[in-house]
Amino acid sequence: MATIFLGEPDAHSRAVLAALIEALGHQVVYEPEDAVAAVIEPAYREAVSIVAERKLPVVCVTGRRRSITGHRLNPVAYLEKPVLVGPFVRAVAAATAA
Repeated sequence: MATIFLGEPDAHSRAVLAALIEALGHQVVYEPEDAVAAVIEPAYREAVSIVAERKLPVVCVTGRRRSITGHRLNPVAYLEKPVLVGPFVRAVAAATAA
């Protein structure tokens, strides 16, 4: 089990992503202190700042076009919403193994 920081501003998307992460046996946190990886919306500047500062392995999940900001984080994966379960599971596994 890993502790994963979730940085998603949209309540519906946050609930779906949190449920997926927890179904994989991981703990979701909204403050990054104990996190070993992150799942974020790269358009959410606060989350981007947190991940960049802490240098966490990150999975970017966005409903927008891919952004330069997200790519600067060197994400393990860059997925589009709605998230497909298989790619999300593989991305979270890669992020928690990093």
